[in-house]
Amino acid sequence: MLLFAAVWTALPALLHTGYRNDVCEEQILAADWDWGFKKHPCSPMWILEIVNIATHRSFAAPFIASQLCAIIAVWSVWQTARTVLPEKLSLAAAFSVLPYKLFTTESVLYNHNTTLIAFWCLSVYCVVKSFQTNKYRYWTAAGAALALAFHSKYAALFLVLSILFYMIVRSEGRKYWKTPGPYLTMSVAFALFLPHIVWLFHNNFSPLYYAGRRPPFTSGWQYITEPLRFAGSQCLFLIPVVIVLFPLFGFKWKVNNRLSPPQQECEKLLFYCFAVPLVLHICYIIVKGVDLRSVFGACFWLFTGLWLLLRFQIPQVIPDASRSSRREKNHFRNVFLMLLFVQCCIIGGWLTVFFSGKQPSYCYYPSKQLSEECERVWKEKEYGRCPCIGGEHFLAGHAAFLMKERPFVEIVTRMYGHNAVNEHGGLVLWDAESAPANTIPPDIQHRYPKIKYVKSVELPYQKYYEHSPLHAGIGIVPPPRQRSTGKK
Repeated sequence: MLLFAAVWTALPALLHTGYRNDVCEEQILAADWDWGFKKHPCSPMWILEIVNIATHRSFAAPFIASQLCAIIAVWSVWQTARTVLPEKLSLAAAFSVLPYKLFTTESVLYNHNTTLIAFWCLSVYCVVKSFQTNKYRYWTAAGAALALAFHSKYAALFLVLSILFYMIVRSEGRKYWKTPGPYLTMSVAFALFLPHIVWLFHNNFSPLYYAGRRPPFTSGWQYITEPLRFAGSQCLFLIPVVIVLFPLFGFKWKVNNRLSPPQQECEKLLFYCFAVPLVLHICYIIVKGVDLRSVFGACFWLFTGLWLLLRFQIPQVIPDASRSSRREKNHFRNVFLMLLFVQCCIIGGWLTVFFSGKQPSYCYYPSKQLSEECERVWKEKEYGRCPCIGGEHFLAGHAAFLMKERPFVEIVTRMYGHNAVNEHGGLVLWDAESAPANTIPPDIQHRYPKIKYVKSVELPYQKYYEHSPLHAGIGIVPPPRQRSTGKK
């Protein structure tokens, strides 16, 4: 797992020169330790800022954060499998998760979906252990994990509904309502999530308004095509799982009717944890008349490999799954080799896409050169430390994070607001490609009345990305003390 994480940290860290949009936005917000932000809850930003501090704000920090989430998810799947399967099959279940899209090619896009997957898996593991042992420490851990999942994204509600559905439908689940465990879990989860609820009341529930602003359907056919598209797109998450486990199953898939009671209950709970959210998402699409991205279903399928190993017989292993025969070892070896084959295909495809210049443009962004230009401009004025950067959102974000002093990007936070540059002074960046040469665009001039034009720079993208160079305008709003004294 560490080797896997090292590969998918090193590849983007060595080849990318910029961050995808979501990552850039979270880097901007990460320095402000708040209980929520305009679009989402706080845990992705907190995790990213912890990694930033631990790595001295390395460019690889978002990629490391993604792989930490991958480690949590894979470990949770492995530990859950160990409660109901022999060790080798448990490892096979964990192996089936490693080629997951959000842990490989999309791990460069660290965002709320990445952290939700980690804490979704951790929550399922803690809930399974709670049902199996009925010990207070697991019920408490389940509450903490669910709170972390809610702090990642409100979609954790679908996991809670799945667990409640299991505890209502199954008699083995209903019996726990008579014990303190579920109430302990709910109390811990509510207590840990309460600060965000308070934050919502003080910030007009802005993340909920953001979530409800998806554009509605414009055609009646979309009420049919969009649910089908969303359901069909989920196969992209399942195909690598099936390929990795193919050496165990082969072409003979037969329903296993000889599960022990713990295995049967685990299989049912896992089934509800992907079936119930899938149905609810499809109902949401139809009722609300909005489309949902396929990645919204990514968290449903992490336990699919374990569920397949429980639900279907493995001809080479069952009925005597506990024996350690030479034949069983060969099939387990084949699973590992299939995993390596799939990973090599994914890495090869990712490299091909990168060197052909087909990845999103921000991956080829000249961030380092832009930050160096900004530092040079500010240093020439001898204003001391640059407090803020404003202007165009992503230009400012890419420049700020790689500058040595890491100035704050002008955005609404507890430390700085929309008027931060005017109040404290700082740099202002804008897209100069469409603006007249050596001028400040009217909207920038209106927003920053005391801005002074400095220069326009032309920075080429990486050679793999065939696009015209980045044209950025740089201006300065002098700090207040400098304006009042007239000194540099």
